[in-house]
Amino acid sequence: MPENGFPVEPFNGNFHLKDVVSVEQFTDPREIELLFQKADEMRRSVEMREVRRDLYGYSVAELFYQPSTRTYTSFLAAAQRLGVSYITPIHGMTAYSSAAKGESLSDTVRTIEATTAADVIVLRHPGDDSSQEAAYYAQVPVINAGSGRKEHPTQGILDLYTIREELGRVDNLVVTMTGDLRNGRTIKSLAKLLVLGGNNIKFNFVSPEVLKMPKEVTNYLQSCGAEVYISDNGALEDVLPRTDVLYVTRIQSEWFTTQALEDLRERLGARVEGIDESTLKILANQLGENEYRKAVHGYEVNSELMKSAKSEMIVMHPLPRVGEIAYDVDNDPRAAYFRQMRYGLYTRMALLSLVIGPAVNGEFKNDN
Repeated sequence: MPENGFPVEPFNGNFHLKDVVSVEQFTDPREIELLFQKADEMRRSVEMREVRRDLYGYSVAELFYQPSTRTYTSFLAAAQRLGVSYITPIHGMTAYSSAAKGESLSDTVRTIEATTAADVIVLRHPGDDSSQEAAYYAQVPVINAGSGRKEHPTQGILDLYTIREELGRVDNLVVTMTGDLRNGRTIKSLAKLLVLGGNNIKFNFVSPEVLKMPKEVTNYLQSCGAEVYISDNGALEDVLPRTDVLYVTRIQSEWFTTQALEDLRERLGARVEGIDESTLKILANQLGENEYRKAVHGYEVNSELMKSAKSEMIVMHPLPRVGEIAYDVDNDPRAAYFRQMRYGLYTRMALLSLVIGPAVNGEFKNDN
């Protein structure tokens, strides 16, 4: 590992052969617009059932160390619709690959690159800096499909595109985010893109106190000129009437179990060595489940709550949901979360095309 961490290269107006590991690589709103213009093109192609061969002869490798339905299939479909000739889909890396034997991420990335001759690697991994690490060792571009609790740049991109398509703007917005703001990676990526791509953005962060948005994120947003209101253990009813975008995230029970296990180890100290690992995990599961139930209480979005919302607003969710949005909201025209998934196909097609397609497609003149 480099002494000062893994470097992240800004796009500087050009996506060609660049890694896509963080939304902070975007430094100019025109980069977002370039990507969205390409997504518009891809949308027209899909709707017209055009057969594209942008990436004919290219190879894509998907490495997923964590479960995924939407991101995994979205990238798979995006590659197929662009005519990619070879796709290496590897799901369940921790169970069915040498990672289960303790192989390092860097070795796995270099192995996949060598054995598949991939032109790009799409990676999902539980480590916060996993994509930066993979990009450091890989000789081909790496696209972050979700890294730990920190980043999910392609979800942030599709979320911003969703807002643009649904509301017709990314400026002058009141955005309310609720759920697991501490561990949720999607909301962090979207929030950072919003302050770059839009003007006059106001955020309401509504969550249990233990799951509030990290201070470093709120400080970053405020430094970019956004207004931030934090409601620990507050009610959605207080902010919903003024909300243009309600972004709901799943309160993830697995993080509570992980945190409970860490807390147990810390409290027990040296005594932990005398306790069987399976016993520790059972205790952690019980403690985590109790904390999870406390946290989710009172954060459900349902049709009754939606009565107080604007007629011109949208409800978003990266999915999967586990009760935080009631099914009676699904038929509300303001419920955008299923349309949101389709926008992901267009933006990921655009991203693949700009990153490994012809260089001329991914450039604009940067005044800097």
